[in-house]
Amino acid sequence: MLSLPSVATLVLPLLHVLLIDQSVATSIETGKPHSTVQILTEDNVDDALNDPANGLWLLKFYAPWCGHCKKLAPTLNKMAPYLAGKLSIGKIDCTDSLAKPICDKHLIKGYPTLKIYRDGDFFDYPGKRDADSMITFAEKMSMPAVKVVSSYDDALGDVVRTDPSRDVGVGDGVGFIAYDGSAAKLEEVGEIGADERGVKALEALLASSVGLQVFGQVARKLQAEASFGVLHAGATADELKKFGIKDGHKGPVLMKVEENVPTVVYDGPLNSMEFLDFVKLNNVALITELAGNNFRAMSKKGKPLAIAVVDGQDTVKTEAYLQEAREYAQNGPDRANYMFCRMDGKTWKGFLDQFPIDSDNLPTILLLDSTKKQYWHNDTVSNNFGEFLEAVKDGKVEVQILNPRQRRGFIASVADFATEHLYIIVIIICLLVLFMVYLTIVTGREEAKERAVQSKKKEE
Repeated sequence: MLSLPSVATLVLPLLHVLLIDQSVATSIETGKPHSTVQILTEDNVDDALNDPANGLWLLKFYAPWCGHCKKLAPTLNKMAPYLAGKLSIGKIDCTDSLAKPICDKHLIKGYPTLKIYRDGDFFDYPGKRDADSMITFAEKMSMPAVKVVSSYDDALGDVVRTDPSRDVGVGDGVGFIAYDGSAAKLEEVGEIGADERGVKALEALLASSVGLQVFGQVARKLQAEASFGVLHAGATADELKKFGIKDGHKGPVLMKVEENVPTVVYDGPLNSMEFLDFVKLNNVALITELAGNNFRAMSKKGKPLAIAVVDGQDTVKTEAYLQEAREYAQNGPDRANYMFCRMDGKTWKGFLDQFPIDSDNLPTILLLDSTKKQYWHNDTVSNNFGEFLEAVKDGKVEVQILNPRQRRGFIASVADFATEHLYIIVIIICLLVLFMVYLTIVTGREEAKERAVQSKKKEE
């Protein structure tokens, strides 16, 4: 029979492995592209992110018990070798004591959170989380940030229009175009392309004027969330007119371009910080379609969302209502106070259940300020887009407080954890039961021996 110390030496290390997260310092190899997902902690994250061989990172902040994190893991593992040299993938376990400071620094609130790192900047990954979308994103980021266009149609096709294969995002349907008639001609810099010589030719073009230098710097910094193109200096007067550039105007002209919407020209100081702010503010369509991957970004724009809630299957009513929204977004007296959006009421029915909106009675308008947890909706006052916003301004529509759905309690969270780790819990319970049985047996034998000793003393 094993002694109590012997059992403890067998059981306790096993319990330690099962119950306690082992925080082991992890080194990381630098100097060559990573073909596997890297484990990042406080000990190695600086070396990883500052490695010239791996300049672009997709960072996954996760917790081991998170179901969505587990589902995403195989996708990232399969992507890593394919994207070696274009995008490195790192995972950061926010329950690990050596990695948690990184999560705290980035204020991680939910799992998994995906962030992109390049050139010293971190920003949220803006796309869908399937392999095709993430690979497309990585390939885009590995290409030059600026495309050269020769006409207005090229600008629409190569810069403005969204790839129909991917989900909607904040900057879909919007592009930023630069023109400087005093910049170098294409024949002066050489053929522009994706190879090393072509990239150097593009760099020479962008360096040939101050305006294009500023444009190129901002394009590089915001490549993940916006699209950029430069109209070469040899563009004809007819093409310049399509952009709203007057004949004879040399530039530089930095502008936002959207199909069927007047060009918005940047008129601020010619420096990268001011133009960067312009791009961030204007990187939205006149009417932005809301989706799961852009709702939070739109909500952070600092203005209430004026949402046209429509039935996407009823194209006649939808188009007529969206035209009302476009007219107000372009010409309404208070258009500067709102971000204008559209939402498919059928697709977003679960979200809309928290508002007094009848999904069978669309279209309608919802004015939502999610940062202040308040909204305006009352289709008995007016369902006309412009009239409703005027009624809000005049106080005819009362503000309502948004009551967020009740969060799952501690017991429910524990239940979820138990479900996901059932096999570990069963093993632990079995070990504990065996341990208790052994203690009971040992204790019983010791007590029996003690009683026998006492009985023998009495007999003597």
